[in-house]
Amino acid sequence: MESPAAPSVPRPAPPGRPEIPITTGLGDNKQQVGVQVKRGQAPAGTLAPGDKVLAVTTPAQGEQTTGKGAEAPPSTIKAVVVTVSRPDATGSVVVNLAVETSDGPLLATRAAQGRIALVREPRGQ
Repeated sequence: MESPAAPSVPRPAPPGRPEIPITTGLGDNKQQVGVQVKRGQAPAGTLAPGDKVLAVTTPAQGEQTTGKGAEAPPSTIKAVVVTVSRPDATGSVVVNLAVETSDGPLLATRAAQGRIALVREPRGQ
């Protein structure tokens, strides 16, 4: 005679691991890039999670900003603020941005070079 199958009981999470998955709210189609911005490279004290921003590429050190190329608009990447750190002793903050997967590597490269300034888009649009 066969015994009835025992009901399946979920195992508890291992120690140190949460039972509820931690998510960033980015969804599966966004990348997150940390951008360190110095004073003057972002609006002071006004960035908040959920804000839409433009990550604007700034000229490289020694790059010519006059002449024919000076008239071209800078390249920009649309992003959404995920978190903003507290300012350090120099006033720099790290802003974690959610971007399209096609923009993540480019933004990370320019951020590592210190060539990004942030422009907050108007709220309510």
